[in-house]
Amino acid sequence: MRALRWILLLAMLLAAENIHWIGDYERARREAIEADKKLLLLITRPGCEACRKMLAMTLQSPRCVEAVNRSFVAVIVDFEGDASYPIELFYTQEFPAFFFIDPKEESLLSSPLSGYHDCAQLRRLLQAASQSR
Repeated sequence: MRALRWILLLAMLLAAENIHWIGDYERARREAIEADKKLLLLITRPGCEACRKMLAMTLQSPRCVEAVNRSFVAVIVDFEGDASYPIELFYTQEFPAFFFIDPKEESLLSSPLSGYHDCAQLRRLLQAASQSR
């Protein structure tokens, strides 16, 4: 019986929904335009504890996952990596950094968000950004 519980738990974890991250800014922007969704750009940095915590906790929450996937195409880039994104438009020195973007105009829908936030805080900001423009 105990083994069956572990198998069921593992099956639930594997079936759990995740944010559909894209690692290429231009591809994500095209997909957002085609899907008529907003673009969510998350910029992380290696060794950033707040980034690790956001990715491991807040962005694993089913309510946050659903809120992101419903209204946004999500792209994640590493500030120090070789992924290309318009850094001159979305520059930051605070991590993690979230940018809520109109993909057609490549303009901000709201002020960028930086640092760690729990799911309730992030969902409020996602809702406000998704209703912009």
